[in-house]
Amino acid sequence: MIRREFLKQAGLVAGAYSVFPRAAAAFPAQSQPANARPEAVSHAHSRISFETSDAGYQATYNHALGVLNRNTIVLQGYDQPVLSEGSNYKGVWLECAPQEGLVYSLIRPDIARNNHLIFFALQKEDGQIPCWVRTTAIGFAQIQMVVPIAATAWELSQQTGDQELLEKAYAGSSRWDAWLQPLPRHSPYWPVRGILHLGHRSRQQPALGGNAELLP
Repeated sequence: MIRREFLKQAGLVAGAYSVFPRAAAAFPAQSQPANARPEAVSHAHSRISFETSDAGYQATYNHALGVLNRNTIVLQGYDQPVLSEGSNYKGVWLECAPQEGLVYSLIRPDIARNNHLIFFALQKEDGQIPCWVRTTAIGFAQIQMVVPIAATAWELSQQTGDQELLEKAYAGSSRWDAWLQPLPRHSPYWPVRGILHLGHRSRQQPALGGNAELLP
């Protein structure tokens, strides 16, 4: 299912729940994916809850938690569950997974932690962090960072008091920052930082053609 279709149907379902409480029966819970871990079905550590006498609203809330559970899976090279992008896309991206984990942290702090650690666990020796991780492969083809993973790791560690996460994030982000430093000026691939300002471009692309004036 494409994302727009998914969002359209999700909106219709939510509307149906609020207007016709019995509509919930038309959308039975789906089974857990084969690669989901048992931890993914528990919200024992949730710091938020929602209980109401309105069956429709309650069903909508429970359905949302169920969708999040089904999107919690194990990916290539990392044996802990993470919150994936969802729908039919079984993977995470550096540009959004840490922030999505941070948002989910009030419900599943363990998953929020894993949404950061997966990238540090798969970081290369030279410091490069994967741009995406899927069930079948790990990608390093581009620089794919929008919200800095160091920032979301810091905020999460402040919420949970997780010193180990903070230390791993500091070490990993320091190596990542070092990898992002500009190459020698004589290299045709020198303006790496400029590439970051132009968007998601491969480190191997001489995108600016040596136009140093575009660098910060």
